[in-house]
Amino acid sequence: MAEQIAFYRMAEQEPLLELPEQPERAPELAAAGGKCKLRLIDRSQFTMAQIDVEHLIDEEHPARGIWDVTLQLDLSAYESAIVTREGEVGRAAWPPQLLVAIWLYGYSRGITSARELERQMAYEPGLQWLTGMDVVNHHTLSDFRVGHRDALTKLFAEMLVVLEEAGLTKMRLVAHDGTKIRAQAGADSFRREATLRAKLAAAKKVVEQDPRADGSKRERAAEQRARRERVERAERAIEHLHTLQSEIRKEELKEKVRVSATEPEARRMKHGDNAIAPSYNAQVSTDADSGVIVGVRLSQSAEDSHELEPSIEEIENNVRRKPEQVVADGGFTNRESIERMAEVEIEFYGSLADPQKKSEAAMKANGIDPKFAPHFFILQTATKTAECPAGKPLAYSRAARTGPALVAALCAYMLESGGTTILPRVVVG
Repeated sequence: MAEQIAFYRMAEQEPLLELPEQPERAPELAAAGGKCKLRLIDRSQFTMAQIDVEHLIDEEHPARGIWDVTLQLDLSAYESAIVTREGEVGRAAWPPQLLVAIWLYGYSRGITSARELERQMAYEPGLQWLTGMDVVNHHTLSDFRVGHRDALTKLFAEMLVVLEEAGLTKMRLVAHDGTKIRAQAGADSFRREATLRAKLAAAKKVVEQDPRADGSKRERAAEQRARRERVERAERAIEHLHTLQSEIRKEELKEKVRVSATEPEARRMKHGDNAIAPSYNAQVSTDADSGVIVGVRLSQSAEDSHELEPSIEEIENNVRRKPEQVVADGGFTNRESIERMAEVEIEFYGSLADPQKKSEAAMKANGIDPKFAPHFFILQTATKTAECPAGKPLAYSRAARTGPALVAALCAYMLESGGTTILPRVVVG
């Protein structure tokens, strides 16, 4: 009761000071009254923040899916390489599951650099969630990828099996294609056998020399390692050279074979911009329903005509089953591929090039007027003669192994001389 009386007395107390109502400030007065009062942004200060790591990403974030998939994988092969053990001295190692998940997440975002992954761990939510706001050194990431190359290849194949068993990859339709990837080697790095052997001899002499004494132990070891790698590259180059020479029958052509001294595995290939450069032919197979890549392999072949069958075998090794259907472009579509896909009971969808257009394109590529393609010649089988597109007669002389370029050259010579010329059997049938 006493409290209520005190409250009423306070409510009845007269104001100590009458304050007049403040008038609203007109916009024109605000503009003329000086600078606006604004809050300053201070980025030089340090701050302490409370972060809920678990809620950095939502429930459907790809990082969670990658982590769940890695939980189902057998990573015992990676743990055997860890030196430190529980109850012993030594720094604890990063879990192989985490390192695998980081690389998989990086690949899914198009990141293939260990340094870039380390840099993004400072702010990228998916990587922060995976590492628990910690940072994995780029040396650790790089050494893990290089040191477990074979195990990682097997691991990716196991992941494809997990995805297939979960119904994420249907394997109903696989789209396959090839693309040329330029090598690091320069176009001027290709050498013949004599030059490669000279480089090998020089590299062996350098290895026998003592490393510089003024450097540190680590620098001397790195220098010696670089010398050994130089010898290994020269030996690989000679080995690849002999492989290419074994595929050539004529001895005089074997002497002209060249391989790159710095990257012996690379081969000269033509690209879409008509440039010829040391390259690899990457064959990629993708499950059409999920968009998951189910097969990747590198080839040294400059063309795709023989690459479909080994790519299907790669898919079967990875996913443990063949696709029901496969689609590829005209580079893979040929009799060999069609027959082979029929044998393994795979429906093959490809594009067959028009033989006449293909022949005309071959003429144009050789600097010959496409109108001199073989199908433009009028054949007279009864008299064994033919009429070329210019209206000149061609008389059969003898059988010869030749191609359309020689036929066109003969026609060009005939037009210049105004007479007739021979007709190889390849043209008349």
